[in-house]
Amino acid sequence: MAAALSFETEIRDAMVTLDLALKGADAADAMLEAHAKGKASLETINFPREEGLLREAARLMEDWQSRIGRLLSELDEATAAAHLRFERLFDVNAGEETRPPLHRRFALSRPTPETILAEIKGLLVISASLDQTLKGLRPLVMRRQKACEGHLVRIIERRRNLDFRIEEAQRHVDALKPKIAARSQRIGTVLSTERAAAIEENHEALVAEQQALIAKQAELLPERQTLRRLIPTYEGFVENLNAQVRVLNLMKAKLDTDIEQRIAIMKAVLASSTALPDALPPAVTGLIEAYDNNPVAGYKVEERKARADAAFSRPPHKWRGEVVDDNPGGANVEAASEAN
Repeated sequence: MAAALSFETEIRDAMVTLDLALKGADAADAMLEAHAKGKASLETINFPREEGLLREAARLMEDWQSRIGRLLSELDEATAAAHLRFERLFDVNAGEETRPPLHRRFALSRPTPETILAEIKGLLVISASLDQTLKGLRPLVMRRQKACEGHLVRIIERRRNLDFRIEEAQRHVDALKPKIAARSQRIGTVLSTERAAAIEENHEALVAEQQALIAKQAELLPERQTLRRLIPTYEGFVENLNAQVRVLNLMKAKLDTDIEQRIAIMKAVLASSTALPDALPPAVTGLIEAYDNNPVAGYKVEERKARADAAFSRPPHKWRGEVVDDNPGGANVEAASEAN
């Protein structure tokens, strides 16, 4: 019972961390949505504040992920211990060869079917709680990820349009240069005063047009520099949300096989003894009913569990943080943006 209470406490702590992380994701989504509006002003963006909020939300996500990962591992260890005690019902030396000397006394204790069933029941209660949490959490994270991704796509389109306008102005400036040079050379060679005046007037008009285009470019460059910093920062955060969805899928796959393993142990204990389990809560009864109605439940569960454990044990995604591009000369959209 103490172990079950400890697991419940760990789940509550993890959920508190997750709630804070989701609130941070909501705040990031709101900021990104404001930036993505058609004529949103980007001059007032407080980058240190936004980047700090994104870092904290990502850290909380990774902290929650780590907490649940540890909990799943601890549940695994408790399940393995219960399975070993079940084996010792038939072989008192089962597991002795793998135990360190200090744990031999525990390994040699005499288990009973009733204590094993109580342990498995407690593990299934925790498993049912986790199962309901993960089922409800995945759509929440997916909605936040899709929302942030949609806003980011609109900002990327704004950046592309801005790049096109700057490049178009530069092409016009480049096209005017030879015309201006030609007019400048002809002014001194034309004998007619009226003709020279007309050429000079045309020259001045071309120079004025060139200056206007250069001024237009200068006006657009700060917005482009802002977008150069904004887009990679939020791309990293959206990647983090993508990773959280993948981790949730891996958690659910692992938990599903873990639950199968625990139910299989419970059924094996019941089949080999006259012990009866205590009354099971509805959530656990639901897991057992799902197990009984699944024709492949329990089939090669150890192999499938090993694959799920291997996938879940891979290093988690780390948010890369803000990326600042201070080069105002380039107008190419980020390669990562092209994928969108």
